[in-house]
Amino acid sequence: MGWEETRIGDKLSKKREILNLIKQAKHTLLNVDSKVGAIN
Repeated sequence: MGWEETRIGDKLSKKREILNLIKQAKHTLLNVDSKVGAIN
């Protein structure tokens, strides 16, 4: 039972990691867009 909970916890933390990566990527893209916009 505890083992199953650990697996579910691992899946949740993986999802959280992926969401954080997506957030970082969006943030980076927004920064690039604003820099490109400033140049143009």
